[in-house]
Amino acid sequence: MIRIVQRKNIDDERWNSIIAASKHETIYPYTWYMDVSADQWFGLVMGDYECVMPVAIRKKYTIKYVYQPFHNQQLGVYSEKPIDNEITRMFLHRIRKDFLMGNYAFNAGNILREEPHYELSDRINYVLSLNGEYEELYKNFAQNTRRNIRKSCKFDMEISDKISVPEFVEFKKSSNEKRESNAFYQNMERLLLELKEMDKIKIFAVHLGHEICAAAVFAFSTKRMIYMIS
Repeated sequence: MIRIVQRKNIDDERWNSIIAASKHETIYPYTWYMDVSADQWFGLVMGDYECVMPVAIRKKYTIKYVYQPFHNQQLGVYSEKPIDNEITRMFLHRIRKDFLMGNYAFNAGNILREEPHYELSDRINYVLSLNGEYEELYKNFAQNTRRNIRKSCKFDMEISDKISVPEFVEFKKSSNEKRESNAFYQNMERLLLELKEMDKIKIFAVHLGHEICAAAVFAFSTKRMIYMIS
């Protein structure tokens, strides 16, 4: 049986241990990340925490709907064991009992076929193993990437982690070709400040003299380093 467990009633230790043990573990479905990225969320739990699935919700007028939280790439069903198509399908249909609208990004371990009443689309996510020396990883870079690295070494650039969250957000805002609202950057700053406080992110900047010419945020979960924002 799959039941709804409200956020206040979720056993954080058991929930997070399931996420950590999952083959497709990543930062996004942990309770602490959902707390800072989602407006409101609850958990779908199968049995005695055999499988779990976080669901973020919002309300527009009087209608509640499912949505994908801010800077939350993927969620879905997580378990210590492999998850087959039927289990994923059961969780999908459990959502529809209470919510008729919304969007949701499942993880790579959740395979779904075409379903009536749902529009499905595939997204590409790149996962790179870092289990090796830099020289070994470097050999697998694209030829153009290696060329750009050699070019950059000719300049007097300095890579530093001495960049604050507000500085990063301001740099992102000034260099972003896509126009975003002030609320977008306020949410980004709030999220990054909270993750920084929990020591879950590192921000790196490339300086040329006193000028920042590039910056990136990396988030860290139990098994992965996530290239989060650049």
